[in-house]
Amino acid sequence: MRSWFGTQGYSVGGNMFAAWSHGSIVLRLPEQLAERARGEPGTRPWSPRRWGRPMHGWVQFDEPNANFVSLAASAHAHAFQRTPEIPRTRIAQAAAGRAIDGSGAPVQTAPSQSSQE
Repeated sequence: MRSWFGTQGYSVGGNMFAAWSHGSIVLRLPEQLAERARGEPGTRPWSPRRWGRPMHGWVQFDEPNANFVSLAASAHAHAFQRTPEIPRTRIAQAAAGRAIDGSGAPVQTAPSQSSQE
């Protein structure tokens, strides 16, 4: 959990996807899914200020409805998809068994048994 717009929320890779605001649960959904969710009973567009402009993709659930669990899963997946990817070169190096440090520079390691044979 982390603080965000004066409330507590959940994030994946720094992307907030759910929060608690004024006694309601708020989810960030893909826009098309958010539009459909706003049409369900007990939901409405969400703004960080009670009377401000609503934020795109954010839906406030005054009362969780029958679709809430699947929408929460979609919000989590949407946040996960927006996380920055590890550069492919680092993935390739790791797959080749070469160690790399936080900046992507190679790290000297002892040779493995299989490479000495």
